[in-house]
Amino acid sequence: MKKIIARLFRKKLYKAEVIIVDENFTAEYYADTLSQCLNWTLVGLQEARQTSSSKLIHTKGVYGRIMPLKILNLSSGSVGILSYKQPLSEDYLFMTDKMIHIPESIMKYVRKEIPIKI
Repeated sequence: MKKIIARLFRKKLYKAEVIIVDENFTAEYYADTLSQCLNWTLVGLQEARQTSSSKLIHTKGVYGRIMPLKILNLSSGSVGILSYKQPLSEDYLFMTDKMIHIPESIMKYVRKEIPIKI
């Protein structure tokens, strides 16, 4: 149902953002699959970390977030129609020198989209 409505209103099913906090910069990407948004976000995180001049030790002030399209989005004090649901702060993606954090809330849906071949 959501796919039909999204196509009718020419909306993509997911929105991805890469945010550089110190520079007040946000890059956006829209796609119909979560895996496309995840791939774009991971590349964006890597590029932003390499170019960021931030002094923040671990994340260098670079975060990613992926938001699904909601037909009716109820949040604190506002109602959105065909809007993208903001994730909780624990659902943000980030990269440090030693790891990449992808929340389980995203990974469980990506695993369903892309079956793992062994």
